Formats: sequence, C-alpha cells, structure tokens
Amino acid sequence: TLARLASDREGFKMHIATGQARPMPKYHEIGCPQYAGMRVILNGEVNAFMQHLASQHYAIVYGDLKEEIVELCQQLSIRPVVS
Repeated sequence: TLARLASDREGFKMHIATGQARPMPKYHEIGCPQYAGMRVILNGEVNAFMQHLASQHYAIVYGDLKEEIVELCQQLSIRPVVS
C-alpha cells in the first residue's frame, strides 16, 4: 500500500494505491552503495495514479491497508483519493 498526504484548494487529501513490491535489479556504481528500494507494480491504472500524484515520495507498507487508511481519512476529515 502506498499513501501520501497532500493539500490542495479543497483541503487535505490522502492519495492511496495498492500494488506488488518487487526487488530492484542490482547495479554497481564505483564508490556508491546501492540504496534500499523496490519496484512497485500498481494494481490500478498507471495513468489514474499519475493524475493524482502528490509527490515523488510516498509512504509504503507491506499488505493491503487501503480500507483502514480510507477509514482513518474519514475520521480525520481528510479526502481519500484511491487510484
């Protein structure tokens, strides 16, 4: 599950998406360690995700927590945007 809190003219919103995490291909650069990372294959349409992109940084957790995050958003008066 990926999520990002952002704001716009309508107030706060939480962009939420689900997908599968895959390992990054190994690469080697002289003097540079490989940083932790993953490739995410989205469950939804990539174009729909990009239409709501809130930042280049998202919080990522293992497991499908979409419903729990939507419920939290409703309790906190944050507009959930699921893609």
